[in-house]
Amino acid sequence: MTRSPDPTRPVTAWQPPDLRTVAATAPRASGPTAEEAAYRRGWEEGREALRLDDEASLATRLEALAAVERSLGEAAALLQSQFTQSVHALAIGIARHVVGVEFEADPQLVATLVARALAMAPLAGPVTLRLHPDDLEAIRDLPLIRDARPGTVELRWAADSSIIRGGCVLEGPTSVVDGRIDRIMLDIYERLAND
Repeated sequence: MTRSPDPTRPVTAWQPPDLRTVAATAPRASGPTAEEAAYRRGWEEGREALRLDDEASLATRLEALAAVERSLGEAAALLQSQFTQSVHALAIGIARHVVGVEFEADPQLVATLVARALAMAPLAGPVTLRLHPDDLEAIRDLPLIRDARPGTVELRWAADSSIIRGGCVLEGPTSVVDGRIDRIMLDIYERLAND
């Protein structure tokens, strides 16, 4: 229940205070308030935490970039090595083709190779000269071959289809002269690969 106003008491209107007479607030102490100091401390701590986080993140990213750089360097070196090997193999393949064409076109080249092998033959004893069957047929009676036979060597001719045209193998009792073209090309390839 509400109380009714006292009818005997006079009602007066509210008057705002006279601001000229209101006491001024106390002067502020120098320096920040406790709240301002706490705010500033929190701000500085946050900035420091952010800086440390940025440094850690940057270090992690730099490590990742260094790992990527190492991986790319290794991949580039591997690709360069494979490219070099491919170029060497291609060069040897082209050279083998050109040599093969030349030997097929000119039996005199095979005769020269065989004459050199015979010059390295032992002075006496049995010697077997193995050639591709087509080369054997083409050079056996050429004058260069007849004149290259040492007098005391017992020369045996052998057709060997495993020898590529243009090559020969001379087998004596104590030595072997390997003049196979594929073997020579392989030696060249290995020298290129090791340089």
